[in-house]
Amino acid sequence: MKNRRVEKYRNQPKLLLEEFDLLTLPINVDELAKKLNIELVKKDLENSLSGEITYDPKKDAAKIVINSEQSEQRQRFSTAHEIAHYIYDLDFSKENDIKDIQKHNRSEVVNPIERRANKFAEKLLMPYDLFREEAIRVKNKRFHDKDKLTVSNIYTIANELSDIFNVSKSAIYIRLHSVKLISYDTKSKLFDEYYI
Repeated sequence: MKNRRVEKYRNQPKLLLEEFDLLTLPINVDELAKKLNIELVKKDLENSLSGEITYDPKKDAAKIVINSEQSEQRQRFSTAHEIAHYIYDLDFSKENDIKDIQKHNRSEVVNPIERRANKFAEKLLMPYDLFREEAIRVKNKRFHDKDKLTVSNIYTIANELSDIFNVSKSAIYIRLHSVKLISYDTKSKLFDEYYI
C-alpha cells in the first residue's frame, strides 16, 4: 500500500469511480473500499459512532469499521465518508485512528475536515452528471414541464432519487441544492417539512 497516489482523487470522486469501473448506480462503495485495499468491517458499535478508519503502518493496512446497527443508507454514506478520510487525512507514515460520531443533520458538522469528508461522500455516491440526469428524468416522468414544482413535488422526486442512489432523503435534499436544482430556501423547507 505504500507510495499510493490517492492525492489525484482529491476533489475527483468521479475519477476514482471511473478508474475502478464503478460508475454505475447505486455506487458500490463496499467494492470501492476493496479495490483501494481497505479492509471493510461491519459490526455493532456504540450507538453514536457511525464509522472509523484506522491505519497501521507496521502492517501497511487500512481498515474501515462501520456501525452495522445503522440503516443501510447510513452505512453506505459512512463508508464513502471514511474513504474520503483515507484519501485526504490518513498519514501513511504513522498510526491513525479517525472516528466519526453520527450527526442527525449534516449541517451541524462544523469541523472542516468532517465537512470535507461529507462533501466528498456526497459527490462519490451521487456523481454530478448522473445525479442531474436522474433528477431531471424522474421530474419529467412524474410532472409535466408546465407544472410548477411545489416542495411536496420535490419531496416526491427526492423519495425516488433516494431509492435510485440508495442514500437518505436528507442526502438527496443537500445534493439537489449543491447541483443547483433547488434553492437554499427549498432545501430548508424540505428539511423542515420532510426531515426523517
